[in-house]
Amino acid sequence: MINLSISPANNALVIKPGATASQTLLITNLSENELYLTPSIESWQPSDGDGSVIFDTKLNPDISFKITNHGYKIGQTFSLKPKQALSLDLAITPKENISSFDSYYSFFVSQNSDNSLLSAPQTITRLGSNILITISDTINLPKKASITEFKSNPPRLVDSFFSPITLTAQVKNDTAFYSLISGKIVIKKNKKDLQEININPKNTLSLNKRNLDPITLKPPFWPGFYEFKLELNSQFQSTPVSINLFVFPFYLTIAISILLAIFFLSKALSKRH
Repeated sequence: MINLSISPANNALVIKPGATASQTLLITNLSENELYLTPSIESWQPSDGDGSVIFDTKLNPDISFKITNHGYKIGQTFSLKPKQALSLDLAITPKENISSFDSYYSFFVSQNSDNSLLSAPQTITRLGSNILITISDTINLPKKASITEFKSNPPRLVDSFFSPITLTAQVKNDTAFYSLISGKIVIKKNKKDLQEININPKNTLSLNKRNLDPITLKPPFWPGFYEFKLELNSQFQSTPVSINLFVFPFYLTIAISILLAIFFLSKALSKRH
């Protein structure tokens, strides 16, 4: 059972070279017991398009991290009394005269298994807060993204009554800085606007791809030609991608055709007798 919380869960900072930014982290003991916690920092990189990451304890030497609260240090265990909340101020300072880049970290607090401030305790719980850092002289960062994949299932032919339509997509951040990519899907039937669906925005890291949340549309659908166009917001300077589907009551038509065939066949055979 997790008896600890940390907030915010995610935060993004733009820091000028040589400047210091402060991130306040609220750590709360939700239990009825005193907890012994050890703070740490780890860097990470994305490992796939679904948000999974790979952690690394080796940090970028061009960025320094320091807890500014008196008596608290990264790697030094402290205690929290039952139901106590503690605000830790984390100072983040990149070196001067460095080029612009993105760097990703998590601030962790690890709960120790024994009620002790001794070194090398066994960790039983670890919670983290993600910190996305952009080192840049300006907050006006470039935004550019592209749609690398847009698919539907079924891919071309859809039954009006029995086939749900599932839309999946993948986008790529074409800049060297993370971006919250957003957009919409415009649905047309027989070339007339039918519906717009906003896609859930996705934090997409620099020069990486991210899968958008699938969208499933349930039948019934009116027969006709449908166009599904994925558009990212105009600031991303992307080219829309479209999918064309034909919707028709195939199964119902087949069933009626079989019944009619049986009816006329039976009628023809009865005439012979």
